[in-house]
Amino acid sequence: SEMCIRDSNNTNEEFFIYDYYDGIQASQIQQKPIFLLFTGINCKNNKYINELIKNDNGIMKKITIDYVPVILNVNDRTKLTKQKQIIRNGKTLVLRTKGNEWAQLEVSKFQRNIQPLIVIIDSNEQVIKQPIEGEIIREDLLEYLYD
Repeated sequence: SEMCIRDSNNTNEEFFIYDYYDGIQASQIQQKPIFLLFTGINCKNNKYINELIKNDNGIMKKITIDYVPVILNVNDRTKLTKQKQIIRNGKTLVLRTKGNEWAQLEVSKFQRNIQPLIVIIDSNEQVIKQPIEGEIIREDLLEYLYD
């Protein structure tokens, strides 16, 4: 249940969860809030954040010690075992891939459709800290995490 941008020299991969529901479960078990990142493969902002959270030791430490880090890639092509139909703005949409599901989740739960988007939620899926989005630089993320 995981697929994301694989970086062969990256040893930090095992700290990340790539499924929302697995993340909620881990959060309940570990009794830690979730650091939730909606990302994609297009656009430099996403690449920058993906690299930053995996390779910047200060940020990496903070999000793996204090949070359950969950990365949801809206471009994830993994087929859903069962297609889901939803109604959005009066139109029926068919969700066929994990990426479709994560994009829909972002819209329905956080009323956003932009990546990267970072939000801290608890194990009951309640927002603890309002999202930051778009052109997030290292300083923004540090401030968000340590504020």
